[in-house]
Amino acid sequence: MMRIRSSNVFTRPPQGSGNSLHSPTGKVHLKMSFYNYMLKIQCPPETEKAMGMTNQMINLAD
Repeated sequence: MMRIRSSNVFTRPPQGSGNSLHSPTGKVHLKMSFYNYMLKIQCPPETEKAMGMTNQMINLAD
């Protein structure tokens, strides 16, 4: 029973206050880790493309 419930939470985005509770910190963490990852690669055109895609994904997650 517990397993089914937790899988539902992950497959479907949380609604209401639950989303706003974990959203900001999750966003910041995702962005920071992605920036660090891109800094290691150091390939400007690809970096811009990837960052745009990441921001789109983050906005969709909202």
